Amino acid sequence: MTAKNLIAVALALLLVVGSVPAAAVASPGVTDGADAAAVAAPDDGAVQQQTTQNDTANESVNVTVGGQLSTVLAVTDTEVESEFAEGSFRYEFERAENDSVRAAVVAERAATLRERAASIAEDYRAATEAYESGDIDASAYGQRIATLNARAESVTEAAVRLERRAENVSALDLRVAGYREEAVAGALGDVENVSGVGASALLRRFTGETTGELRIETGDGLQIEAEGEDGERSREIERPRDDDTNFTVSQADALDTARAALASPPEGSWTLTATKVREYEGAYEFEFALSGTQNLTGEAKVRVDASSGVVYRLEEETEHRDEDDVDDGDGDDDRGDADDEGEDRDEDEQDELAILVADGTPAPNATVTLLVLSGGDPAADVAVEVNGQSVGTTDADGRLTVTLPDADSVEVEAEHGDVEAELEYEFRDRSDAAESAFGGSLDATATVANGSATVRVTFDGSPVSGATVVADDGVVGTTDADGRLTFPTDATDELEVVVTKGQFRAAFEFESAAGGLSLADVDVEDDAEDSEGAEEEDDVDDAEDADDDADDADDEADDDRDEADDAEEEEEADEEEEDEEDEEEEEEEEEDEEADDAEEDDR
Repeated sequence: MTAKNLIAVALALLLVVGSVPAAAVASPGVTDGADAAAVAAPDDGAVQQQTTQNDTANESVNVTVGGQLSTVLAVTDTEVESEFAEGSFRYEFERAENDSVRAAVVAERAATLRERAASIAEDYRAATEAYESGDIDASAYGQRIATLNARAESVTEAAVRLERRAENVSALDLRVAGYREEAVAGALGDVENVSGVGASALLRRFTGETTGELRIETGDGLQIEAEGEDGERSREIERPRDDDTNFTVSQADALDTARAALASPPEGSWTLTATKVREYEGAYEFEFALSGTQNLTGEAKVRVDASSGVVYRLEEETEHRDEDDVDDGDGDDDRGDADDEGEDRDEDEQDELAILVADGTPAPNATVTLLVLSGGDPAADVAVEVNGQSVGTTDADGRLTVTLPDADSVEVEAEHGDVEAELEYEFRDRSDAAESAFGGSLDATATVANGSATVRVTFDGSPVSGATVVADDGVVGTTDADGRLTFPTDATDELEVVVTKGQFRAAFEFESAAGGLSLADVDVEDDAEDSEGAEEEDDVDDAEDADDDADDADDEADDDRDEADDAEEEEEADEEEEDEEDEEEEEEEEEDEEADDAEEDDR
């Protein structure tokens, strides 16, 4: 929904608010016509009851006019702010005179998006804590999730646009500026809790796009269920994971767990369409589609922790098939076309096709035996492809032995009649893949003669200029426009240099070879930013220590001054005593003189 549409909704809600009692719009967690006094001052028993219920109960979410208005205004504010920020970024990017400036603009935008994602994650944590402690009810909690979903969608869309622009900027300049694509992707992972179909359903309901029932539960992770009056249903589960990425649960057992977690649809059944094994993450991901029904379409995605066997993320949606959800054969991407979207299934129940690894451990260059099942039974004569290349057909037992390619990810596809299956392995995350690609673009040469060395560094064949070079435990200079630097050295058979430019840092090792030195190893270090951060922390610590020392010196000076003051006061006191004694003596002398004078007068 655009900002203009949201403003129109807000105006309509304002008109409605004018005809609704104030108590009805005071809180998104209060039903229309609720008693204002009860809302304003609940008794201790009510609060205790709410706290207990929020810990365990599956609560209904009541959407009031006030809650809708508040959400619409918040979402509108998010959209306006996001559009302004996006426009500013686009302007700065397009007016940049070179890749170095563009990279700096991209890095700054990425940092902003990471901060926004972190803020969303923190607000979600705070809202969940408030709900579970009974400080807010399910309706208020649902409204917060709705607004967080709008913010998360905004950040995600901005990150996608940023990634597209970054693709046209030098990878080296991006690294120098401190931009890391995987860092942005990791930040987006922090907002997954409010990015699913359940949170989206809450947003549509709180902005007036849909009507129906909503329920929220947090007893076993966040669970959101929505059922619209048009029959559309959505369900989402988000649970925390442990840090164990080992695979102790088999793919077959994980599939059974995922299937059991799905809700039973009113018609048809869930059919497995794809499996993804995230080796680096220690997780399975299963995708399902609703089949065997003429009236409904549906999709579901379930992730299972490979070490604990727990479903930690589930999303499923079903809806009534539109009248025009018929394959018209025109090849267009019409909504609901079975040949275009792959969501609609035949009316008749189809056998599910699944690919499992029966023997061997999947890895790059590893040999494994695949098992293809159709309707739970071994499927013979099934054509199998690996990364788009035909590798053979299954035998009578549904098995096929293959050697996996040396790649970061491997996709296995099987086809049996009109039914297809997919199994994908991800062996390395985006960070490792990006580092591998980046390191492969770096190159360097070195020569040593007459007590000096000459090093030249390139990236994608272009010289790396203006980079600081460290050798023999010290800075030896900066590369020139040709990426070259000559410096004195005692090295002869081997040489190690570290090249740094901005946030880019790489170590090169050269070893003796026929006729000179050859590059033996390149290590692209990803902790340049951390190192700078550590240096900054050290500087801060040093400054704090200096401040502490200064404070101590001030304290000592104060003590000295106090002692001096005390001594001065004692001295003054002594002088006062002496003055008093002198005065007493003078008085005594005067009295004696007066007595003598009196005696003389008497005589």
